[in-house]
Amino acid sequence: MGKFGSFLSITETPSLRNNFRHVRELEERKDSLFRSVPYAVANSVYEDLKRSIPNKGDYKDLQEKLTLSEVGAGKKGKQGAFSVYIPTKGRSVKKTDASRTAIYVRVKKKRTKDLAIQILEDRGPWTMDTIPFWPDKGEAIIVQRKVTAREIDVIAKRQEKVKSKIRRELTRVGTRIPTNKKMKVSRKNKAVPDLAMLALDLEFGGEGTRSKPVWRQALKRARSSGVQSLGKSEPHIRDAWYRPNSKSWKNWPKTKSKIGATMAGNFVSFQKRLGYG
Repeated sequence: MGKFGSFLSITETPSLRNNFRHVRELEERKDSLFRSVPYAVANSVYEDLKRSIPNKGDYKDLQEKLTLSEVGAGKKGKQGAFSVYIPTKGRSVKKTDASRTAIYVRVKKKRTKDLAIQILEDRGPWTMDTIPFWPDKGEAIIVQRKVTAREIDVIAKRQEKVKSKIRRELTRVGTRIPTNKKMKVSRKNKAVPDLAMLALDLEFGGEGTRSKPVWRQALKRARSSGVQSLGKSEPHIRDAWYRPNSKSWKNWPKTKSKIGATMAGNFVSFQKRLGYG
């Protein structure tokens, strides 16, 4: 070995150790980025919409119920998916709302073979005073849509003209509505508000409503900001990308809400209307 007496000794310095750890963690950091970047984009859209949707009148439900959820389980090694949407929950139709509420029946195809419920769907929309009966929630979804008093009057007059025919159709499939009984159901029964239609009215304008494209503008801003800006503005993404010593990215994002892919698929039609199909 000559005068040195041994082989060259290499000692791992703290700096070198950090760099090696960064290399070992590259796969894990990549998986984190594939989940955290979509989350950051979805969250920017969510926050933008919360600011832009009017928190008053009919739109208050949209603003208050806006939700950000992870789609699926967010499994390790798979790219994350997140959805910004408005969940619906059944609620009673108040007496004061009945003069402006159209009722739609949507059959749960896989759960019912009741032909009477199919008749309600085919013959709709209804008013609270003309719908013959209220389907069980396990067999149908009842949607309440806010319309004008004039539209309610048109629906009611049309249903009045065909009520005898509808009674006969219901009788043929085993559901008898007495002819001496007015077609009326309790307002205690719940229906799902048609928030999708309300969102479309806000986005594209409706009868007496000016267009306010809050969804399209939020999505446009999210797209124009780019991934690089997220790396600068979101510390967890920046840490996963650039900082060997950081561990903050390992447990981020923590999502409280999760939905399945089937439920997320229900939002595709609205997404296409926005031009992102």
